[in-house]
Amino acid sequence: MGTVKEVFITVLLLCSVTPTWAHHNCPDLATSHEQFTSNELKNIATACKSESIKQLFYNRAYHKELISESRYLFRLIPHSEQNSNHRLYAYHIYISMIEAMAPIWYPDAEARAQFLNNEYELQNEIAELRINGYDQLADRLEHSI
Repeated sequence: MGTVKEVFITVLLLCSVTPTWAHHNCPDLATSHEQFTSNELKNIATACKSESIKQLFYNRAYHKELISESRYLFRLIPHSEQNSNHRLYAYHIYISMIEAMAPIWYPDAEARAQFLNNEYELQNEIAELRINGYDQLADRLEHSI
């Protein structure tokens, strides 16, 4: 059994330990990122210490930009292939679903960030191809998963 001083130091150290990704401007991964704009997500990313968490916030920002760009393009081009529009909405729903399930699948923040980064990078690439009209390439990439 330790002395009062040792117990006090142990308690102080345990209370002061924060996760490696924590920062006053870098919210918990469980915090809803939907409330932020893409620019705010990029600003949050620059404040994060962990590279995987930082990359996740950049990926989230890019996802918002792709969705915004696709909505804008589909309003400009009334004759655009409706199938692409539906596939981009499916992309958005898929990302939302993995964001919701990731805390269950990966309780550890770093592992969750790595998983989400992999999914965002793949799905963002597929969305880019669809926005640029390369649906066949996007289909091939999707089916190779």
